[in-house]
Amino acid sequence: MANNQVEAVLRQSLDLSIADIQREHPSWSKVAVDDYFYKQSNINTLAIGSDEQGDQVEANTLAIAQNAQDIAENSGLISVNTGDIAQNSSDISDNTTDISSNTALINGHISDATDAHDASAISYDNTTSGLTADNAQAAIDEVNGKADSNDTGLTNHINNLVGAHAASAISYDNATSGYTAIEVQAAIDEGADDLDTHEALTTAHGVTGDNIGTEDYAQTLIGGAVLLAALVNDAADSAVSVDSPDATDLPSVITLANETKADVNQLVTDLNAAIAQLNDLIAKMKTAKQMSTV
Repeated sequence: MANNQVEAVLRQSLDLSIADIQREHPSWSKVAVDDYFYKQSNINTLAIGSDEQGDQVEANTLAIAQNAQDIAENSGLISVNTGDIAQNSSDISDNTTDISSNTALINGHISDATDAHDASAISYDNTTSGLTADNAQAAIDEVNGKADSNDTGLTNHINNLVGAHAASAISYDNATSGYTAIEVQAAIDEGADDLDTHEALTTAHGVTGDNIGTEDYAQTLIGGAVLLAALVNDAADSAVSVDSPDATDLPSVITLANETKADVNQLVTDLNAAIAQLNDLIAKMKTAKQMSTV
């Protein structure tokens, strides 16, 4: 049924009533009027359903056409994807081969302990160092050259026994000495002035021990500080007295000789004691280096 026919029937169904049928067909019986009404109503219902179904069929037809178009497009995409899958499979195979090859190269590179890279092929950033080199090889050579130059300069500096440094260029910490000097030249000069002043003193130096000074290097004909000699005991006075004989009581010659002998023996004993004291004094003077041992 065409759409315009369906619409006409629907318009009729909207206006259809039993009273209208009786006016249009006055000769019809009530049964005929009712039968016509119900049949026409059913026809209208079918028409409406047919129209709805037609719309659905039309929509389905459009959907089917769209689906057919989508299927065609999907078929093209599937074909393209199939080609892509085949290409990807080929690429995966190539990549697997490349990975295997690269793995072997990487392992060889890692295990190469002598020539994995040429130093000249490794870039070097000289921003911080200030070197002119821009690769590792040149940087190492440049540093080595500077090291050789510095080594030569340092060697010359160490071997320079005359003027490696000016004493005035070496700082001096005067916290301990109390000097006013703050560099070595002035400190030495200040110390020399103090020594000159010290040597010019005529007053004795006090000591608290057995030393005069701090060293005992005195030698013959060479001055120097010496040790204080150890104490030597005082020598004892001789008690020998040789008396003259009494003129009124002359002793016998033998008695006089014996007395003289005893006095002489005592004098010899006293002389030996004096010699021992003298030898002790000489020995202690040698120990104190106040006398040469030769």
